[in-house]
Amino acid sequence: VGAWKNGVQLSDEMTGPLVISKGMAFALTLDQQLHGISVATGKERWLVHLKGTVLKQEPVMAGDYIYVANGSNVTCVVPQNGSIKWGQFMPCDASAPLMAFADNLYMFGTDRTMYTLDLRTGRMKNAKPPKLNTDVLAKPVIEGSTMFVTGTSGLVYGLDLEKNAAINWSYRIYWNARINWTSRTSRHGGSLWTHWTPWTTRRKRFARKHW
Repeated sequence: VGAWKNGVQLSDEMTGPLVISKGMAFALTLDQQLHGISVATGKERWLVHLKGTVLKQEPVMAGDYIYVANGSNVTCVVPQNGSIKWGQFMPCDASAPLMAFADNLYMFGTDRTMYTLDLRTGRMKNAKPPKLNTDVLAKPVIEGSTMFVTGTSGLVYGLDLEKNAAINWSYRIYWNARINWTSRTSRHGGSLWTHWTPWTTRRKRFARKHW
């Protein structure tokens, strides 16, 4: 891979990290633009303007396509040329980045609902999508067929993706139920690590859950 001597000038600040696949780098910017950049040359090959807000979102590469939540829309983009394969209007905005597993795309909505879409068509699969007892703001983590989800009320869920995202277990951090929490989730050494920060005091706390 050659060095990008002068870098790449994007249209605005990025919402999150680059996604790199198939010789392309994909950048999502706050002005609702998805940029397709050649990894070999550092030149922008295409630009797609999305309909809705992309705050706290990031592109997701799954199979042959790239997926982006933007406001109450989920958009499937062809990575080679930036053309739109499909777009799906959702009942509400996405509250966290999209996640993909097998043939499914998962979106957590601002209505606390977890929506399942078909990766190929964008059609919603579950007639009665499950609801969680918390707002989901952080990007979930998938290990095997389990999705780990953290919420603002101090709740952690383990969802079984092979059983229509059924809740295997839930765990509450009992620090102060009146405080809303922001969180980041990661896994290491057979443990699920969650990094919690109260919205009000910004104090940081850590919790660990074994599976």
